[in-house]
Amino acid sequence: MKLFLIRHAECEHNVGQASDNAKDPNLTDNGKSQVDLLARHFRDRGVRFTHVFSSDLDRASDTARGICQQQLGGRLLAPFQTSLLKEQYFGTMEGTRWQSAAPASTTGTPGTWQGGEPRYTGEESMASMRSRANSFLNDHLLPVVQNKPSSSNEEVVAIVAHGVILQVLWECLTELFDPRDIHLGPGVSQTDLGDYVQPTWSNSGYMELDVKQLPPAPTMLLAKSSRVVPVPGSVQTSIKTPGSLPFSGWAMTVMSVDNTSHLTGTQQVPRSGGAIRDTVHESRQQIMDDFYRLTGAA
Repeated sequence: MKLFLIRHAECEHNVGQASDNAKDPNLTDNGKSQVDLLARHFRDRGVRFTHVFSSDLDRASDTARGICQQQLGGRLLAPFQTSLLKEQYFGTMEGTRWQSAAPASTTGTPGTWQGGEPRYTGEESMASMRSRANSFLNDHLLPVVQNKPSSSNEEVVAIVAHGVILQVLWECLTELFDPRDIHLGPGVSQTDLGDYVQPTWSNSGYMELDVKQLPPAPTMLLAKSSRVVPVPGSVQTSIKTPGSLPFSGWAMTVMSVDNTSHLTGTQQVPRSGGAIRDTVHESRQQIMDDFYRLTGAA
């Protein structure tokens, strides 16, 4: 199975530097361009999705639909929308502009990654987000693998969601594997995954994962032959009984982290005050990334 964890394209509140789920901001013109570039990137790579899941918030579902519309061949694909992939609800922070000096959300800091209660009134807790992420994995992703006929083609799955919930989903996904069977692919450094194995996503950035059933050979031999190294950090802290894990006998290789190669180039999008060129390196994108790392905003 090929698995792509994708963050939605740029929306109005990304530009306005505010966290907001309740009003569900629309994609900007620049965000729509990002969707088109991402969809063409997958199409030109020959990536043909068999399943596309998305948050039911517009900025994610619009990104997912844009990807589906440019798929080549086969049946017409439409994203399956679910509230399980919705972004964290920020409570009294909803709609407020952020400042770099503001205290980060309690549930979004590495020190409270396994738990923690919300600091702001009404903010969704980490426990609630983990419950949603695990429900999605159990109800939607695992059946894709378990119900696949052995003779059929490889499943290729896209999950389009938001910055914080993608981090939670990734954490929960790693817990389904024997930690010794999670690897980094060629060209992916340990620093790409960040501290506490918390990767980050730019707007329309994606993580690519290759999930394969292991042959009847020692894991260490497989790791040596494929020249990959175990993922560092929290997913390596405890080794569970392999047979008790849903993906026992499977290996997951991280092929890329926050891949935004589709955004490099000279694409320009008219905006008030000028055109945006190479948005991945635009200072505004850097500001959003800094905020995202500080507070985990969508």
